[in-house]
Amino acid sequence: MAEPPRSPQSPGPALPLRARLSFACGHFLNDACSALWFTYLLPFLHAVLGYGHGAAGGLLLAGQAADGLCTPLLGFEADRAHGCGRCGRRKGWHLAGTTCVLVSFPFVFSPCLACRDSTPQWAAFIYYLPFIIIFQFGWAATQVSHLALIPELVSSDHGKVELTAFRYAFTVMANITVYGLTWLLLNFQTDQPDHMEHLGPQDIPVFRNLALIIVGLGAVFSLIFHLGTKEKPYPPGVLPDSEESTPLLHKEPSGPPRPLLLWKDWLLEPSFYQVAVLYMATRLIVNLSQTYIAMYLTNSLLLSKKYIATIPLVMYVSGFLSSFLMKPVNKWIGRNLTYFVGILVVLAFASWVAVVKPIGDEIYGLAVLLGAGSATILVTSLSMTADLIGTNTVRPLLLLGWSGGHGRHSTHGLEWAVLRVRGWRRWEGALLGPVCCGHALLLCCSEGSAHERAHSTVQHSTVPLLPQHSSAFVYGAMSFTDKMANGLAVMLIQNLHPCPTELCCPACVEFYRWVMVLVTGGIAVTAVTTLCSIMVWPIRIRYRAVSLQGLSSARTTESGSTEADSQSSTIN
Repeated sequence: MAEPPRSPQSPGPALPLRARLSFACGHFLNDACSALWFTYLLPFLHAVLGYGHGAAGGLLLAGQAADGLCTPLLGFEADRAHGCGRCGRRKGWHLAGTTCVLVSFPFVFSPCLACRDSTPQWAAFIYYLPFIIIFQFGWAATQVSHLALIPELVSSDHGKVELTAFRYAFTVMANITVYGLTWLLLNFQTDQPDHMEHLGPQDIPVFRNLALIIVGLGAVFSLIFHLGTKEKPYPPGVLPDSEESTPLLHKEPSGPPRPLLLWKDWLLEPSFYQVAVLYMATRLIVNLSQTYIAMYLTNSLLLSKKYIATIPLVMYVSGFLSSFLMKPVNKWIGRNLTYFVGILVVLAFASWVAVVKPIGDEIYGLAVLLGAGSATILVTSLSMTADLIGTNTVRPLLLLGWSGGHGRHSTHGLEWAVLRVRGWRRWEGALLGPVCCGHALLLCCSEGSAHERAHSTVQHSTVPLLPQHSSAFVYGAMSFTDKMANGLAVMLIQNLHPCPTELCCPACVEFYRWVMVLVTGGIAVTAVTTLCSIMVWPIRIRYRAVSLQGLSSARTTESGSTEADSQSSTIN
């Protein structure tokens, strides 16, 4: 018989160290494949296999679109599943996702098996497309199910943060492993007598072996996860009440709940668009610079191909270290100025790239600037998004560290775990998937400003479960748009390439330099403009009357509609 659900106040037994370590192993494969996907997909397809610019960009766009579509759909379906055999709901989907990644990812970084020199590129595109879609499907299933296990394995606040911290440690390990292995394979390959300093067809074994090693290591870590992680079984057709209503991190409410905005209400909020544009610009800076840094190093700076391993590693480590400064800096000068400082660092990188020629060992300093600046603006933009949502859920949000994961997001490209402090719900957690891939550096747990607390005495009304899903709409909408925008931006850049019939002509030397300038400095201007609008017109949410007629008809019959006085709150 299933044990009764625990209340939020009862912490339950602590999870053994072995169980915590085995749980953290479950996302290693995702993190490693994500770093390889974002950092090396374009160089592999374009410089190694010799595919055209449009074909390479189209495959990356297809992957982004598949990821954006699969994550929310899988999250919803996974919550309705009953498990498979001895696997629970979460581990069953994790196993299915891991299997998809294992069988598809090696083919993404291997040459087309049936292709010849005379094979048209559209045929190769069709060959790679199914493997990429299967990989993104598996990636999303693994991500959603692994994150959703956290509130099921532990119930105490400390336990949940600790589990995410272990998860973060393995994310760091995965990213360092990818870049370290890349450096080793390229270094060993250059010991051969026919080696070349730049990427080319001779590097096919390097990327193929790299993908196989990553998949092999990921399979071992996934096996450890499934053997060491015990998911509590539930009877078929029964969903635990505790999961529906238990907060991720429990906090006693300081006042009655406010009316919550529905997804339609968010579309009428100007602040929604302010934060969305700022987040979009931030993600474009982070992801596009990550995607094109290898092409810039090899084609514009004409550096040895070993730099495509060392420079991303320096960027990752500098961003990781700078994230430790986010909390004190944010408390000292505030969110807006923290973001402004980060964008100034990014602009310094863009100015250096645009003005200084040639660049030698200074590239390491540039990598530090780009890594630290990208981490700062992404951390702060997610904090602003949390502020926007925080006043329209039962409590604000908890942001858990920056990631080198997918994003997905995620290369080493800074993806975040955004976990709700109150009202953690099954499919809402799944919809947060596109931005959940996280590290566990505890950066921000806002309790709301004094102004917010002073205006928190809204008349209490019984709000059904449905309106609390609106915060998931905000994160889901921003994340899906972010993925599509990045894919379309890559496609645009690829189509603007000045060498339509060659992999790289003399014109591409300047082309990739200006790509790095524009995707950092150019988009940074848009980000600064949006930040100025937020400073002039601070983030304000108008709490509208939430009509409960129809929503509450399943529980009770009411006449008329419920009205609440409009009220404004400013996020400082």
